[in-house]
Amino acid sequence: MTDSEQERACYLAYPRHVAPRAAMKAIQKAVERLVKSGKCHDAEAARRFLWKQATLYARSPAGQKPSGREDFRPHPATWFNQERYFDDPVEWQKPNGASNGKQTGTKADRTVDAVRAAVSQAADHSRTRDTSIDEGRRVQPTDTDGLFGRTIEGTV
Repeated sequence: MTDSEQERACYLAYPRHVAPRAAMKAIQKAVERLVKSGKCHDAEAARRFLWKQATLYARSPAGQKPSGREDFRPHPATWFNQERYFDDPVEWQKPNGASNGKQTGTKADRTVDAVRAAVSQAADHSRTRDTSIDEGRRVQPTDTDGLFGRTIEGTV
């Protein structure tokens, strides 16, 4: 296998396939850094190491594409440039997005869901209520649900 074929294999092992030119450049630089730092004895060993790490990441929960949620996996150029191949593999066991504050079922998710429900309920409630006529005057309806912490009542 040629050097460029080995680098291409590293790119293909990584789970996201975007910006291939930038990714290939990042892989080449990563190979150079690994050899220069002495972490790998030659370029071929560095490419094997990168391929292995990219494969491990791709197989981990963090490397899997989430269904129905935003994809927080870094682009391959980012992953290789930031030396994410040295990340603790334990971190990769978190589902995609968990390290970015987007895990499902969190207290924040429940709070956001509750706020959305309250806003939706208020919107539905306001559509069903109309102003009423009281002794010839238009009167705004009262916020009987107390959704906004105060009662709104008065003449318009």
